[in-house]
Amino acid sequence: MTLGSDPYQLHLGTLGGYVMVYDVRYNTMAQQYKHYTRAPVNSLASFRPNPASSLNLNKSDATSPMLIVSTGAANYEVSLLNLETGSVEVLLAVDDRQTKDNFLGGLPSVPSFMRESVFFESDY
Repeated sequence: MTLGSDPYQLHLGTLGGYVMVYDVRYNTMAQQYKHYTRAPVNSLASFRPNPASSLNLNKSDATSPMLIVSTGAANYEVSLLNLETGSVEVLLAVDDRQTKDNFLGGLPSVPSFMRESVFFESDY
């Protein structure tokens, strides 16, 4: 869990592979993303990039809130998730096999997170 880019958001990662944005003002889940293999989320870090930074992002994405997500998948992924568009900007993965046979076959393809658009109504 980490604080969001503004003081009204919490970012949560679960053992089931979900990354969620929780809005404390309205006591509701604002966004929810699912990892493609449902790998457990080990750690999260949120930031808002500097518009003058050297990241190769679109101009519309230059001020979008970003989330660095580390997952415990078999290939130890670290990804940069754009929270406004729901796309993965950067995906880093490791293949720990000793041989290099079929190296590219085991690597995931971007995007590694899928935005969940269906939210369940809660009974209050």
